[in-house]
Amino acid sequence: AGSVVTDSDALNGQALYAPRGGSGVWYGPYTTALPFGHPYRAYFRLKTTGVLTTVEVAKIDVVSDQVNPIGLRHLYGTDFRSANTYQEFSVDFDYVSGPYVMSTTNPLEFRVDFPGAADLWLDRILIAAYPAPAPLTTSWVLSSSVPGSYIVIAKFSDNAGNVSPDVPQLISLVAADRLFLPLLLR
Repeated sequence: AGSVVTDSDALNGQALYAPRGGSGVWYGPYTTALPFGHPYRAYFRLKTTGVLTTVEVAKIDVVSDQVNPIGLRHLYGTDFRSANTYQEFSVDFDYVSGPYVMSTTNPLEFRVDFPGAADLWLDRILIAAYPAPAPLTTSWVLSSSVPGSYIVIAKFSDNAGNVSPDVPQLISLVAADRLFLPLLLR
């Protein structure tokens, strides 16, 4: 449903687009890479033309069994601050054992259901470890121990649910220096 379009406001210059009057669902992306047993927040970066409408323009959700949402949010035109401007909406979900989490081998799926009430664009879906109060300093465990450069992206939100732009930080992981000393035996 919809199509990939060139969009200079999108982070990579392209977005999924669904015109007003056309309904459907964007399925995916899918992942099995998230550690099981933790809470997460999915950020859906969307924009619409229908900011004055009080009807639903999108339903965003997360499923692990291809059917039943473990995280869900309904979005109405009035939830958007301005027309034709990307905004991030979050969906919290617990990736833990339960009736709708069949197994860790089933991929998590992130979906956008659009009823066609307004033009809608999807730029990106970003998954974050469940938000925690922002300390003055923090440490993160990288998912790789391979030396190289990695980008860590932080997101901040206030109690009203307003989300910050990405806060990227380039992290360089270097191999630990090893010092070998001669062994002296007497």
